[in-house]
Amino acid sequence: MKTCITVPLLMIAVFVLCGEGHAERMPKGSFLVKPAYSSAQLAAQLSTNATVASRYTAHFGIPAHALARYVQQELGLRRLPRSDSYRVFFVRPDGRIGSQVRRLRKGTLVFLHLRSGQPVLLGSCGNPLTAQLPGYAPPRVTTTPPRTSQPHTIPPGEIPLEPPVLTMAAEPVELPAPPALEPIVLSPWQAEPVFSPVVPELPVAPIVARVRPDLTPLLLAGLVGLLDIGGRPANPPPVIPEPAPAAPLAAAVALLIATGQRRRGRRH
Repeated sequence: MKTCITVPLLMIAVFVLCGEGHAERMPKGSFLVKPAYSSAQLAAQLSTNATVASRYTAHFGIPAHALARYVQQELGLRRLPRSDSYRVFFVRPDGRIGSQVRRLRKGTLVFLHLRSGQPVLLGSCGNPLTAQLPGYAPPRVTTTPPRTSQPHTIPPGEIPLEPPVLTMAAEPVELPAPPALEPIVLSPWQAEPVFSPVVPELPVAPIVARVRPDLTPLLLAGLVGLLDIGGRPANPPPVIPEPAPAAPLAAAVALLIATGQRRRGRRH
């Protein structure tokens, strides 16, 4: 019974020790805390481990989420086609980033930029081999400048207009439709006359018989005038005779003559 319990415990202890030993086998000054065997594992450490993210951000000056997206889209784990010398960046014990030139042999695992073939990171520890990421285009941030309203200048002599007053439009009110009108047809004999023609009656002028004018007053006036002229004193001052007394007498004589001629004409 004791043997059955001891065996699993020994296996767990071995796995833990192997894991610790594997973790301790990371080179000193590594950017990663554990090996990354693919671009996805490297991007996962950048997204989940704050220590790893802070190291790469301090070196490249790029946010961790943008760097993780770049690693997944642009990098691939490959072997060096030839031996060459590279400047390798590492983390100092005080946390600062240093660098040194190392010669990497042909076949060393590195994360290459797939489009250009340039080595970017060491595959064993993730340490950078360059200070700038090849093919990385930072996202464009478009800033809209604030709109400044220019003051409206009023020319001299012009009266400034008052700003328009905004009024709310009245809501349309639906009125009920008026009832339909029924046509009324009136026959001619049912209609009452409004105005009746009134013929005014003209007064009949009475028939008056023609009356002959009485010429006696005119004759008397003429005689009186003649008598007045004859009864004056013998030596009066010379007076010019007035035509007034003779005029009525002449008119009366002329009227008598005209009346006599008319009577004669009727008799004949």
